[in-house]
Amino acid sequence: MPDETETSSTCGPSACVFCHLVVGVSESELLCDLSSSIAFVNLDQSYAGRSLVVLKKSHYEDPLDVPEEEFSAIVGEVRRLARAVQRALASPRINYAILGNEVPHVHWHVIPRYPDDPNWGHPPWPIKERKRLTAAGYRQLAQWIRKFLDAEPT
Repeated sequence: MPDETETSSTCGPSACVFCHLVVGVSESELLCDLSSSIAFVNLDQSYAGRSLVVLKKSHYEDPLDVPEEEFSAIVGEVRRLARAVQRALASPRINYAILGNEVPHVHWHVIPRYPDDPNWGHPPWPIKERKRLTAAGYRQLAQWIRKFLDAEPT
């Protein structure tokens, strides 16, 4: 029987924000539903195109606990999204973050970087002011990235 940190078929702990997102992410923010993950536009758009890739089949708090095959699959999906974001938004660099401190569920931040961003050449944190879009803005951004994502090989 699975414990609180692992569920074999669906995400587990009822308090996990990302387990709830896996089943309830807004259509306007969803970029794609892949075999091992879902990808969606991050609410914070301080870096235009910032997205998240969240492990969807199981709840794991630490990447070391994710079975090798599932881990390899999600890493491939992160790369696929990053290529699409980079092409869609012409960002010269992408930063990746896998933290797990604030939301203890395996996920990656895909953060496009631009020469005119406030932290160019440095880590993307701290963010002084978080930028939010309108619902229409998120929907438009997701649709644009999705066009490039659909062109990426699986």
